[in-house]
Amino acid sequence: MKKILWWGFVIVWVMVIFYFSSRPGYISRDQSLKIAERVEDVAAVIEYRFELDILARYNLHNIVRKNAHIFNYFILSIIIIFALNHTGIEGIKKYTYTWLIGNLIAVLDELYQSFIPGRSGVLKDVFIDNIGIILGILLYFILVNIRNYRRKEFI
Repeated sequence: MKKILWWGFVIVWVMVIFYFSSRPGYISRDQSLKIAERVEDVAAVIEYRFELDILARYNLHNIVRKNAHIFNYFILSIIIIFALNHTGIEGIKKYTYTWLIGNLIAVLDELYQSFIPGRSGVLKDVFIDNIGIILGILLYFILVNIRNYRRKEFI
């Protein structure tokens, strides 16, 4: 039952990713610009308070967009790992399959975006998605090994 539940979570998260990809370019741009404006407001307060120059204003929009890629694929990779755990896949295969499945979804997502008005499928975004996938795998691996070390079962 848990196997079905976790694969259901994977499917739901993939649907979330594709939902954001299905939005026309002008809607996606406006949404990320609103987020960038909020980040800019917070950064301005921090810069003033601590006399820092945190963000180059012209890069903020791009930073927000690329971090969204990393976040979405970070979450996806962790959900895939849990789904594979409940499927009975262990060891290096679990991490390899997570990376492969995550990349397949990233490539399909970029291909899908190429058919959406105002959007384009960009190979660079697949590499950015990989940052999220690899960070998710690394976090899971580190936390599992910390837990196992505490149990004296370090691998």
